[in-house]
This record gives sequence, C-alpha cells and structure tokens, in this order.
Amino acid sequence: MALRTEALEQLLTERGLIDPQVMNGIITQYETNVGPLNGAKVVAKAWTDPDYRLRLLQDSTAAINVFPGWLHTY
Repeated sequence: MALRTEALEQLLTERGLIDPQVMNGIITQYETNVGPLNGAKVVAKAWTDPDYRLRLLQDSTAAINVFPGWLHTY
C-alpha cells in the first residue's frame, strides 16, 4: 500500500496537481489530529484513571477536550 501511495503522490506531483508540502501537511494533520491514535489515548486514559473514566461516561465531549489541539467542540 505504501508503494502505491508513493507512486500516486509522485504522479500527482509530476503533473503539477498537488504541492508536496501541502500534501505533507495534510498527512501530518491526519496522523496527529484525526487518526485512530486519538481514540487509543482516550481509552488508555480511561483504563488508568478512574476519575477520567467516570467523566468520560458522564460527558464524553467535555472529557475528550482534556487532550488539547485535536478536538474542537462545534
């Protein structure tokens, strides 16, 4: 999959359809702010912190906001 992704990125870059720096920014955004690691952080904290687990069960949006920078309440 990684090889196919790299080939697609190279093709799009060569044709001038994407800027590699913009693409890197998008990838970084999804890796750090959107991806499944966020859920893993919440679960790990709930497993290790009983008070946090209770807050998560009572008001998940507020509890998740303890992780600054990757969740915004709309």
